[in-house]
Amino acid sequence: MRRLVVLGLAALLGACKGSEIADADTRVTVDVGTAPTVGPVDAAVVFVEFADFECPYCGVEEPVVQKLMADYADRVLFVYKHFPLSFHPHAHLAAEASLAARAQGQFWAYHDVLYANQDALARTALDGYAQSLGLDMTAFAAALDQHTEAPAVDADKAQGEALGVPGTPTFFINGRMGVGALDYDVLAEVIDEELP
Repeated sequence: MRRLVVLGLAALLGACKGSEIADADTRVTVDVGTAPTVGPVDAAVVFVEFADFECPYCGVEEPVVQKLMADYADRVLFVYKHFPLSFHPHAHLAAEASLAARAQGQFWAYHDVLYANQDALARTALDGYAQSLGLDMTAFAAALDQHTEAPAVDADKAQGEALGVPGTPTFFINGRMGVGALDYDVLAEVIDEELP
């Protein structure tokens, strides 16, 4: 479990208003827990994204995140946290579906399909994506019918709210907050600052 330095939330939010990423002296604790990750677990830099599969800004940001994941694959731990917004009617179930896919070892493939099809996230579409990835449909359907993964999605959302996440996407790079669809260069600069 990774823990980062905790400083005042008010200071953090104030820092974000004047710049796109909080400065190096303004950090919060982000508990990675059992969230889906890519990269070395002992990485010096932990990049956490709170996101919503139905959020258009997350969709715009996805190619940026994918490029970062490719460019820093061996030096940064990338973490995905769910923050389904209440006004996106399919976001919560899509998040549950991604975790049902994770239970079968297919989180990242399913994640990619959801972002490629943000305008089609109703239940029938979610089932179709699972089938196209060769998932066990009986187990997948049972997870969605019984909302097996809802507590994990809700826990991510509660954590984000406690951290002051105002919307999606929101990033924490070693606890430094950035909000919105940020440019690759902005995020890469902060990652580089944090690398030893």
